[in-house]
Amino acid sequence: MLGGELTDRLQLDNDLIPQVEPVEPDLQVLVEDGHRELAAVAGRISVAPIEGAVLAEALDMGWADFEDAVSAAAAKSAGCQLIATRDPRGFKKSACPALAPQEALVAIRRLSRPDTAAP
Repeated sequence: MLGGELTDRLQLDNDLIPQVEPVEPDLQVLVEDGHRELAAVAGRISVAPIEGAVLAEALDMGWADFEDAVSAAAAKSAGCQLIATRDPRGFKKSACPALAPQEALVAIRRLSRPDTAAP
């Protein structure tokens, strides 16, 4: 009797565990390609510091999305040439151009060549 209850409980526990689907090969290649792309331009990427003056500027900007304003103010303060974001539309008023990640990689590659200008 105890063995049957234990087997039933193990089966119930297994039913509660979410099943993970295998990663599609195309998606895996895409992830690997993205890592290679990022590694190729990693020397050109930096994260802008956020300090009190940046936060004050972000507050003064009056944007609806404060996090976007902080990113824009930090990029401006650090002299960044672009912002890589999944939401470039949130940066329409930014002094620094905002690009989707894939577009940012293309722009960074272009900026890495000595004979090209900023986006």
